[in-house]
Amino acid sequence: MTRLRWPLLTVSAIFTALFISWHALSSVNFLYPMWHKALDIGETVQVYAPQNRYRHGFERTTSAEHARLFAAILHAVENRGHGLENLRYRDAAGKPIDVLLTAPEIVHLRDVARLVHAFQLFGWTCSLIFVAVGVSLRIKPAPRPPMKKMLVYFAAITLLGIVVILAIGAKAVFYKLHTWIFPPGHQWFFYYQDSLMTTMMKAPVLFAGIAAEWLVLTIAVFVALVAACVRFVPNCR
Repeated sequence: MTRLRWPLLTVSAIFTALFISWHALSSVNFLYPMWHKALDIGETVQVYAPQNRYRHGFERTTSAEHARLFAAILHAVENRGHGLENLRYRDAAGKPIDVLLTAPEIVHLRDVARLVHAFQLFGWTCSLIFVAVGVSLRIKPAPRPPMKKMLVYFAAITLLGIVVILAIGAKAVFYKLHTWIFPPGHQWFFYYQDSLMTTMMKAPVLFAGIAAEWLVLTIAVFVALVAACVRFVPNCR
């Protein structure tokens, strides 16, 4: 068991880094305003909102309103889906126009909320394991692999994952994961003409950007966690 503590610390550090990075990005709404401009989401709204079969007037909303709605959806998803049915969009003057989400979208976002809740529990568990193992190593030090080797392993695993995704196709992986994760019969694919949520998120393009920023921040947090632990544990530098 003593020899397993450093590998366990490394693995728990990876998921702890994912967890910390999620919360850090969530606190700034995953930089949605930046992506809104970079991906020209405003133009996507102008093209597809007038074609929507279930809602009207969304083309009269502003980029600030899109950012507000994104933040509201994110907040609801992180709070077990509460309040999704009450989201309404407003025009440039602040006058309410209509309810944002359709019933299938609400069902889907509640499925996402359950997934996020499970991830939160898993993240807290990994964080506690990381701290516990770190304290254990401080109390009773054990030889560790070179930090450079640990980082190389992490980089190799990350690179392999990226290569596999690129080889299969990011879109194909995205769709396949959805069929595995979400309950059968629950709609998760929405055409732009049917979903203001999909339109204002320019899905799945926005999700690719969010995944990229999450990965970059996770790598930085992982390196910081391992470096801090190495300094925390005596006689192991």
